[in-house]
Amino acid sequence: MRISDKYLISNLFSKATLELLTENDGHIQVANNILKHLDVNYRALFDAYNSIYKMMMTGYRNEYVFKNAIAEKIIKGRHKMANVSYFTEFRVRKVIADCVVVNGSTSAYEIKTEFDTYNRLQNQLSFYKNAFEKVYVVVPENDVKKLLIEISDDIGVLSLTKKYTLNVVREPTSNIDNLEHEIVFDCLNKNEIYNLTLKHFGFLPNVQPAFVRGECRKLFSQLPKSTINDEFRLALKSRHEILKHKESAYKIPSSLLSLLFTSNFSEKKYEKLIYNLNEVIA
Repeated sequence: MRISDKYLISNLFSKATLELLTENDGHIQVANNILKHLDVNYRALFDAYNSIYKMMMTGYRNEYVFKNAIAEKIIKGRHKMANVSYFTEFRVRKVIADCVVVNGSTSAYEIKTEFDTYNRLQNQLSFYKNAFEKVYVVVPENDVKKLLIEISDDIGVLSLTKKYTLNVVREPTSNIDNLEHEIVFDCLNKNEIYNLTLKHFGFLPNVQPAFVRGECRKLFSQLPKSTINDEFRLALKSRHEILKHKESAYKIPSSLLSLLFTSNFSEKKYEKLIYNLNEVIA
């Protein structure tokens, strides 16, 4: 696979391209882009995505392959898309967790592919441990020994095998005692902060609007760490429930699950996505 093809492939598995596939004739634009760069035989984009993803699994395991493995093996496989939420590129102060999975606990996943270094890993993990109950690092199976030297025993480790399975090398320990009120608070949006404050204190601070968030922060700092862990989990679960994607998840290529699970299209757009992926174009 040529390096130019790799950039094309990264673009194909992007939110912008998924959005394009919800538009009239969007599949034609995507198909033409593929034909210009890749020698892929297919009748519809559904088949093209399956074919290209197989190429990626064997020849170019970029970050998206790891994200999609988490979506496919953990969200769809283990949790059956029930009572679970899934996020990608989740910001925690100055770092961004590659994936966040929320069910009975909050879990952050940091992905390190064969193309990545561990230069920023310790800083990333320190922030994750201050916000999430569990923290995992996901690496290719050949890099497990190298990773174990780099990280502490409280961090979970998953390996993506050559057979495209996710193996649990080590389960993480709970980080509830390590949670930092300030960092968890900054992960919440305005409505979540207001609802949480009303729930636990029965009022919102009677100050000028510009100062309400700051006063809520002070109140939040009084809550036990077990409580802020529970409230953060409930807030994230209320943002995005995977179950609404269940029907669509069985009608699109499995290679697009990570993008599907983090999308928020209208019902009409989901129908157009499925139609465009299956429309015969070659």
